[in-house]
Amino acid sequence: MENNEKLSLTDKPAKPSDLIAGLPPIKKLFSDAWKTFTLSLLNLFILSLVSIVGNVSALLVFGILYIILSLGSGLVKNIIQQPSALSNLPPSHLFFFIGLAGVFGILFILVNYIFRIAMVVTVARSEKQISIKENIKFSLKRVLPLVMTDFIILFFVIGGSLLFIFPALIFYFFFLFVNYEVILNNQSFLNALKKSVLLVSRRFGEILIRILILVGITILLTILIPNMIRKIDPDTYLLIALWSVLLNVLFGWFSLAFMLELYKQAQKGIENDKLPSLSIFWIVAILGWILALVLFILGIKIASLPSAQKFFQKQFTPTPTIYMRRKLPPFYDPIISPTTESPFL
Repeated sequence: MENNEKLSLTDKPAKPSDLIAGLPPIKKLFSDAWKTFTLSLLNLFILSLVSIVGNVSALLVFGILYIILSLGSGLVKNIIQQPSALSNLPPSHLFFFIGLAGVFGILFILVNYIFRIAMVVTVARSEKQISIKENIKFSLKRVLPLVMTDFIILFFVIGGSLLFIFPALIFYFFFLFVNYEVILNNQSFLNALKKSVLLVSRRFGEILIRILILVGITILLTILIPNMIRKIDPDTYLLIALWSVLLNVLFGWFSLAFMLELYKQAQKGIENDKLPSLSIFWIVAILGWILALVLFILGIKIASLPSAQKFFQKQFTPTPTIYMRRKLPPFYDPIISPTTESPFL
C-alpha cells in the first residue's frame, strides 16, 4: 500500500438522487454498522492483542534499559544499601531518568497512534482485509499527519473552551470526521478540517440525532444497566465488572463501525462542493487564548499586590489549636483504678 493511496469505503459512485437526498434511515445505519462490526471483529481482536504486546514490550524495554544503565552507574546498588539516597540523587542521574522516561513516553504514544490508525483501517477494510504487517506499515506513515491534526484540533477546542464552553462543543462536533479524512483519504490537516466541517454542516441535524442516539445507547448499556444490576444484587459485583469491561471493548468497536458508516453516508452528494473557510474557528480560538493570557497576566499582577499577599498569608496560616483542661467533679478520686467505669467519663 503506497503512502498516497486512499482507502475507499465504497466502490459505488454517487447517484444523482444523492445530491439532494438526506441520510439513509437510522435503521440502515445500524444494520450496516453491525455488518461491518461482525466482519472486522476477529481482526480487531487480533490487533488488540498485538497492541497489548506492543505496549508491554515498550514497558519492558524501558525497564531493562533503566536497570542496565543504573547498574552501570552504581545507582541501584546505592539505593539498595541506603534507601534514603533516592532523595539525594545527583542532577546527572535525575536528568538521565527524565530523559529515559521521555523516550519511553514518546515510544508509548507512537505505539498507541499506530494501533489507533490500524483499528480504523481494519474496520474501513472489513470486506477486503489486509495483513496486520501491511496495516501497521500503512499506519506508521499516517502517524505524523494525525499527530499534527490532533494538535490543531486541541488548539481549536481549548481556545473555544477558554472563551466559552459552548464553542468548544460545537468545534468538537464539526471536527467529527477529521481523523477519517487524514487516515483514509490522506488529506492534509487543514483540508481534513475543512472537509469534516463541510460534511457536518451539510447534514447537521441528521448527524447530530444519530450521534445522540449512539451516546444514549452507550450510557444505557455501559453505565445505567450495570449499576442497576449491582444495586439489585450486590453479590454480582465482580461478574458485572468483568462484563462491563468486555461490553465497553465490544461496544467501542461497534461505535467505530457506526462512525465509519455514518462518515460514508455523509460523503454522498457533496463530492463537488467547495471546501468552507475556517476563519470563524481561528478567530474564536485565538480570542479564547488571548483572553486566557490576559486573565493569567492580571492574576499574576493581582497576586503580587501587598494586600493580596496579606490576604493569602492570613488564609493559609494555620490557627493554633487551644486545648482546654477538662474540669473534674469535686469528688473525683485519682486513685480510682482506670478499669473502673465512672459515670462522668
